[in-house]
Formats: sequence, C-alpha cells, structure tokens
Amino acid sequence: MNESTFFLLDADYIVENNLPIIRLFGRTLDGKSIVCLDDSFEPYFYAIPKENKNEEAKKEIENFKIIENGNLISVKKVELVDKKIGLNEMKVMKVVANLPRDVPVLREKILALHSVKECREYDILFFRRYLFDKKLNPSGLVTAKGEVVEKKNYKADLILKISSIVPVINTELFIVLFFKAAIVVRAIAAPADGPSIIVAFA
Repeated sequence: MNESTFFLLDADYIVENNLPIIRLFGRTLDGKSIVCLDDSFEPYFYAIPKENKNEEAKKEIENFKIIENGNLISVKKVELVDKKIGLNEMKVMKVVANLPRDVPVLREKILALHSVKECREYDILFFRRYLFDKKLNPSGLVTAKGEVVEKKNYKADLILKISSIVPVINTELFIVLFFKAAIVVRAIAAPADGPSIIVAFA
C-alpha cells in the first residue's frame, strides 16, 4: 500500500470495460507528477417518490429497463435514504446507474413513472460529483492510499489505483505551502523608492 500527498490539479473520468474510472491528476510535494485512478465510485441521482409511494417507487425503479440506441440501460441499485430537501428531511431514492451517460436517460424515464414526483441532482457531472462527495477542492492538498500500477498510456512519475482519498487539513503546512511573496520592480519609479513587495495568500 502506497500513500501519497499531492496538490489536486485536475480531474475527469474515462470508461474502460464498461466501468467508469475517475482520474485525478496532481503534483506531489517534491514536484513529481501523479495520476490516481478510482473505479469504485458510482454515478447516481435522486428520485423523490409521491406521497405514500415509497415502496412502490422503489420497486418500479429497481425493475426499470430500456433499450436506447441498441444499448440496454438499467438501474444498478436503489437505496432509500434520508435527504434534506429545502428545510425538510425526507425519504428519497438514491438511483445508482451503471454508467454516467445512463443518468439523463434514466432520469427522463423514471420521472415519467406515476409513483415518482421529481428527480434531483441528475445534472451534476460525474467527476464533479466525486469531488463534492469526497470533499476535495481543486488545487487543494489531498492524501491518497492505493496500489502502484503500471500504465504505459500515462506520462506520470506515479500512478495509483486508490482505495481512499481525503483532503489534508493542516494549518501549519497550509501556511508554508500557500504563502507566496513576489517582488515587483517598478521601472517607472525612482531608484530611491526601492522595490514594491506584494504578498498573496491563496
């Protein structure tokens, strides 16, 4: 098991063997490039059942299948969860899809079911959902754990198939790494004025 701390610079996803894979690109504290791969995250959205239709909606959604452009699209699983909608806590269906591209199709068809009132959070891009759920900030410092893998199609110093990733919350390290000082020499100023000091906190 390898553990690496790095600045998260970019994120996207690919599909390999019908499995969505999150890709995280970053730079370690010693300047090395790193790519993290996570195939454990699943695309999902929420369906809100009509009043007193929880079990009926769950069964209808679980059994939902459709052929779209020659491809079979089905729901991977459905979970009844508590979620805050506005000021109210309510029971909703967490609808898990097999692929991110299935989400808009499933949303449209599930919304037409007579037991479903509305759908929520179906328009969040897959990799952004990952960042939200993991509480990861772009350009933020994160720590990932996983196995080192060999991938010829990646030009990176380190490639990890990760099992966990968390944001780093360390005040001292934050101050040291994000404190930036720049000296700007004002050519139009008189030499006696000296340079200007600009200090930026990110």
